[in-house]
Amino acid sequence: MNKTTLTKLLISILFLMPSSLLAQSMLQGTITSEEKIDGFNAILLSQRDSAIVKGGFFMDNKYQISCKEGAYLINISSFGYQDTIVPILIDKPNVTAPTISLRRSSIQLSEVSVVSHRKLYSQEGDRYIMNVEGSPLSNTGSAIDVLNRSVKLTTDTDNNIRVLGKGNATVYLNGRKIPSNEILSMISSEEIQKVEIIENPSSEFKGNAEVVVNIITSKKHVSKSALKVINSLYKRTYFENKSAIQFSNNSPKNSLFASYSFQNKRRQYDNEYIRTTKKNESPVVVINNVEKHLDLKQNHYVRIADQYSFSKNHSIDLSLNGGYYDGYYNNINSNRVFKGNDKQPISDQFNSSSNSPTSRSYLNGIIQYNFTPEPNKPSFQLSAESYYNDSKKNDLIDEGPNNTKKNDVSNIFDIKAYDATFKIPFTKKLYMKGSIRSTTSINDGTNLFSSNHVTTEKVYYSKENELSTYALLKYKTSRYKVGIGMRWEYFKRDATTNDKKLVDTSLDYWLPSVDFSYNLSKNLAFGAGFNKKLRKPTFQDLNPSISYIDSLSYMTGNPDLLNEESTNCYAKFSYMRYATLSFGYKRVDNPMVWYVDSPPNRPDVSIATQKNVDKIEMYNADLVLPYQTKMYTVYVASGVKQTYNSDPDFSDLDMLWWYASSGLDIRIPKGWSANVNGLIYSDGVSGIWSYQGLWKVNASIQKSFKKDRFTVGFFVNDIFRSSTMSTQIDLNDKRIKYDSNYDNFSMTLRLSYRFKTVKNNASSNSILRNSSNRIKSQLK
Repeated sequence: MNKTTLTKLLISILFLMPSSLLAQSMLQGTITSEEKIDGFNAILLSQRDSAIVKGGFFMDNKYQISCKEGAYLINISSFGYQDTIVPILIDKPNVTAPTISLRRSSIQLSEVSVVSHRKLYSQEGDRYIMNVEGSPLSNTGSAIDVLNRSVKLTTDTDNNIRVLGKGNATVYLNGRKIPSNEILSMISSEEIQKVEIIENPSSEFKGNAEVVVNIITSKKHVSKSALKVINSLYKRTYFENKSAIQFSNNSPKNSLFASYSFQNKRRQYDNEYIRTTKKNESPVVVINNVEKHLDLKQNHYVRIADQYSFSKNHSIDLSLNGGYYDGYYNNINSNRVFKGNDKQPISDQFNSSSNSPTSRSYLNGIIQYNFTPEPNKPSFQLSAESYYNDSKKNDLIDEGPNNTKKNDVSNIFDIKAYDATFKIPFTKKLYMKGSIRSTTSINDGTNLFSSNHVTTEKVYYSKENELSTYALLKYKTSRYKVGIGMRWEYFKRDATTNDKKLVDTSLDYWLPSVDFSYNLSKNLAFGAGFNKKLRKPTFQDLNPSISYIDSLSYMTGNPDLLNEESTNCYAKFSYMRYATLSFGYKRVDNPMVWYVDSPPNRPDVSIATQKNVDKIEMYNADLVLPYQTKMYTVYVASGVKQTYNSDPDFSDLDMLWWYASSGLDIRIPKGWSANVNGLIYSDGVSGIWSYQGLWKVNASIQKSFKKDRFTVGFFVNDIFRSSTMSTQIDLNDKRIKYDSNYDNFSMTLRLSYRFKTVKNNASSNSILRNSSNRIKSQLK
């Protein structure tokens, strides 16, 4: 067949084909929306099977798509709006589609309100994760309020965080240990992305971090700028009020969050100490009732967090947290002394009162440089941190006519730290991360005690230099993960009292860790691990200065305390990265425990301090069962722990302890949400103290108005006023009983309003163009 014949044949075929197969039509249309949008996707779908035929990304509310004649579906989508799908028939060269009006979805770009249905709780590797962002927890108040409503976590009046069945947690913020838990009061719940609970931390974390709570904040905000005002009214024994203002601004290179809050804080504590001395032929019983009032009229918090990106791979983080408060403590002490028992007539009685002006200022600043190249390339961070805390308390103690005492205490903490962190990927499955950190801590305390015109001054000065480094090697496949780490810590501590050398020691420790996990099936995984930890006495633990309560009671530190060493092993099963069953063993050598003793010939006087005992061993088992639907999330957590004390003097403290906690979060239509959570635990042991169990229930309800700009929340803590603490111990033939009745019951009315904000064009364009690229890739 020659060339001329082939050409004639092709022309004949073209004339014989139906014209509809060759005709190209143009579809054009217009969309409308409540506010101007930065772009949208228009996609043609096949009516037969909804397959994508053609589509693109368009601006200016108009679109044009060239296509063949036929019956289609047109899908219009834009971030923050509901997808709209309408049928369209293209039967001529130019077709104009009906105008399509977009309606807002539950995701509001301009108002940063994201209603998420992702899992509130999940298990990822060695950590349990609570996703706060987009959940009702994001409107609870501060980080303390979030943690108080989290699975397996409890908080106390001093902002200490405890993981049920594990003990006090070391708190990290974005992977960095915070110098004081007071900073948690400055972190807004709206700022938190997620909370990680790491019950068996690897060598990556500090040697004293036996259990870690890591709070991750959101680095990027969808809004270009936002201003929010919040007011919370609390009712405990007294009324309290907290007002806050928050500002966030986001651009392609910079993300800024700033907040200021002011709170007047008034609290009441009721304590009772009962000390029964058995040494004497005639036992002595001393009952001490303490009523303490705290009134902080000036309580200011400031927080600034900023991230600036110089380029794709280089950025710098700045963080500043500061606070100041000024007020007073007022104590009323009532002491009754009985010979024999408390059923006998009172042999002696006296009252004392104290008025103690107090103030504290603190400032924490961090600067960090980040180098983050392409994936599978080495990255590193360099940072410097400073923390300064200055506190003062002046006790004026009235114990009767012509018997007035003064106890002035001041403490200064000054911490400087520098560190470098790196991550080196060797292959897609193998990488190593590590760091080196240098820290200098200076603690300067002065105690000035005056009684009967005699003044005693004690100046305690401590300086600690610490150098630490770790390396953690991780290997990951589709079936298993292995992590092997080693941490080395060296510290040198010098301490003096009135210029007299008290402590001069230097030590170094190697702290290994091993973690292993294996996917037994698609939904079931097994993990196990081992680590060693070290806890050093703090400045206050070692400070021998006296904290005077009254003539029968005072506290003091112990400069002879030894370091506490622990060995931890665990095994864990997890189902669908959701439910977990874990078992653990912990041995603590030289544990530091509080105890109460008396001076010679003064059995009625109590001195509270700490000492080391030989060994404590603990076995525990924990179960967490969460379940979630679009309407509600429910979880149940329960565990048991058996404690053994090696010291025969405290063998009666060997006991089985258990806990159970549960929570329910409900999403109600029209912007309502509700939460109920409860906790109960049995009698147990802490160090050498036994304590009675307790239970409590919290509840809250929230409602959003005006397209989620205005939110009202009502929170009730310890509804039944059941959270009280009672402890006791038999020590040196003396029975000591301590009851603490802090009014944990509180009602909070929280109001927040977010002012109308400006959209982040760069962010929304990026999101929409990513969606457009996804469509184009499917068309190829």
